[in-house]
Amino acid sequence: MNYALLLRNFLDEEGRLKQMPAKHKLRIYVYCWAASHLETEKVYTEPDLNGVLNKMSTTGDPASIRRALVDYGFMERKTDGSAYWLKKEQPTPESLGMGL
Repeated sequence: MNYALLLRNFLDEEGRLKQMPAKHKLRIYVYCWAASHLETEKVYTEPDLNGVLNKMSTTGDPASIRRALVDYGFMERKTDGSAYWLKKEQPTPESLGMGL
């Protein structure tokens, strides 16, 4: 699925998130889009993950996206927050009850 196309009104000319959608359904697509930009099988430290999220967003709030990626099941993390990684099985908008 082309999440960038669905989110085109929320992305700047460089393809970065410029505004978080107000609608919950569109936020789910933001999280799918963000997860699709992360490397599989890579373990991120919190600062590294924040850096990657900051590069794909101009909102200045990587913590909200990072928490949502964990809360919605895109990523797992150590309980102390020192490491984050993508789950092998990624949720889909449909599995989260948000299909088109």
